[in-house]
Amino acid sequence: MCLVVLPCGWWLWQFRRVQNARGWPSTEGTVEFGNVEVASTTLRGLVKVPVFAFSYKVNEVYYSGRFTLVPNTEPGESLIKRMIDRKLTIQYDPRQPSLYLIPDTLIEGCEVKQKMDPHLIRIYPAE
Repeated sequence: MCLVVLPCGWWLWQFRRVQNARGWPSTEGTVEFGNVEVASTTLRGLVKVPVFAFSYKVNEVYYSGRFTLVPNTEPGESLIKRMIDRKLTIQYDPRQPSLYLIPDTLIEGCEVKQKMDPHLIRIYPAE
């Protein structure tokens, strides 16, 4: 029974955390860099996914973050090129601005994966 209750409770905690983050203030971020990286998942093993680095500013201080796009097909160079310099809405924790949430669930038709995701199966590269 613990094998069912613990993962469900953990996922529910993550889900509520994301829902609370949707009330954080927002700012504009800019995608600075993109590259295809290897990420590990529990079901798929190792997969290659496009990973992007972005920056945003809060109270004249710059912060950075990363996110992954999970495409339906093999990620191409054109996706990475299209994303560079793209503007994003970034929501940040006013008490700790380095904590962020990208509120979009899809970008360029790809699923957005980030640290603050309610997930049981993670598709996110190591920091």
